[in-house]
Amino acid sequence: MKYSKSRRLGNVGEEIATQILLSNGYTIIERNFLRKMGEIDIISQRDGIVYFFEVKTHIVAGFDVSHGTSDVYLPEYNISSKKLKSLARVIDLYLVEKGIGEQYFECHGISIFMDDSYNLLQYYITKNINIV
Repeated sequence: MKYSKSRRLGNVGEEIATQILLSNGYTIIERNFLRKMGEIDIISQRDGIVYFFEVKTHIVAGFDVSHGTSDVYLPEYNISSKKLKSLARVIDLYLVEKGIGEQYFECHGISIFMDDSYNLLQYYITKNINIV
């Protein structure tokens, strides 16, 4: 199957995010949970908590990706209010489908920064995205 450049970038970013989460003690439950109303990129678990991750990937070239500087573009800024509403609906559906009603969960963003050759430069986890 042939993918667009942006879809390939997203796939690579999601794979890197998966490896980062695994190396930080998360268990991956599912990837790309897709329903008509939207998609959850990565669903994981750690210490009895279910985590939903929205992955945003960006190619950077020729500038510093140090967190906290004014010239840093954080891909999670692309999570629009429409996307947040969609994400909330899909999370609700996932919880119902899997019978996880009372279990605590969190929704986080993970930003992946890569160079032109798709090598990881930096990543950041944005905790507790407000999906309500």
